[in-house]
Amino acid sequence: MITVTSLSTKGGSGKTTLIQMLASGALARGLRVHALDGDTDQQLTEWRAKSDAADWNGLQRVSWPEGLTIGPIPETVDALYEALNGWEEDGIDLVLIDTRPGENPETENLALAADMIVVPAVPTQSDFVAVQKTLDWIDRMAATLADGYPQPLRGVVMLNAPPKAMALVTAANEAELARARDKVHAQDLEVYEVVKRMPMLPTPVPTSQTFRRMPLSGPLTVVRDTYATDPRSRLAAGHIKAALDYCEELLVDIETAVKNREEAVA
Repeated sequence: MITVTSLSTKGGSGKTTLIQMLASGALARGLRVHALDGDTDQQLTEWRAKSDAADWNGLQRVSWPEGLTIGPIPETVDALYEALNGWEEDGIDLVLIDTRPGENPETENLALAADMIVVPAVPTQSDFVAVQKTLDWIDRMAATLADGYPQPLRGVVMLNAPPKAMALVTAANEAELARARDKVHAQDLEVYEVVKRMPMLPTPVPTSQTFRRMPLSGPLTVVRDTYATDPRSRLAAGHIKAALDYCEELLVDIETAVKNREEAVA
């Protein structure tokens, strides 16, 4: 079982969206997911109800996936670790923890319990400053751990990336990178260069209406399977598949990082 905590000192950064994406990617692969809602606005807790109430333009929405459950944060640190052990014994593959913004003591416990902390980053000047502040906070938290205690991995995920940012981050060679740099304004280029020096996960996520609608529609597997019932929805189904591919790639990034660390320790 892998535990992932989404963290940011800034509100509206995309923490919950990132959790919803990872849940969707895991469901697409047939994994069992349990999500913990520690955010103040309870978007995860309300996700199922909002999906049930969504307008599907006459389509019969498929059932909420049995492989995804959502619950509150355990009240104490001991209860959290006991619950994590119980979920692993019950066959949960992925635990996802959403947190409230800001530097809070209870959030520190949720961060340090994770295999990986993921930090969402939108490629803008104000956002990357908040990302660096979050990374500095994580470093301070990690410094409080006893010697030999495993530290959570860190991973920054670029969300809502415009095409020019996608081209910069995914350039496979110097020639592609040079062409991408030529198309970016100098001030924006400075932002991208700073973000790239952070511990970025390999997969950036482009701007997409599919991700924007996800808090209302439910996990993307629900959207995919609902549209599959209507032959007129082929175009929409194609957009959902492309979005799900990014969700799965993000999950693979995390799994690979955790596996590499385990092998290095062994």
